[in-house]
Amino acid sequence: MINDIRAHLETKPFVPFSIHMNDRRTIQVPHLDHIGVFTYSVAVEDDKGAVRVLPARNISGVTIPKEGDK
Repeated sequence: MINDIRAHLETKPFVPFSIHMNDRRTIQVPHLDHIGVFTYSVAVEDDKGAVRVLPARNISGVTIPKEGDK
């Protein structure tokens, strides 16, 4: 999953996406400035400035909207 997230972050223009966790939470990534990708984790900042560190082993999927989807 980490490699999928990295690959998506390299696409231009940036398209907001969602990260799905094993516990069924969904974390929204609204902007490129809100995410940091590391070797074994992803850090995502929400709109209030709180940062969640997501261990790679707990990430179950990523949803990237297709062109034209909202």
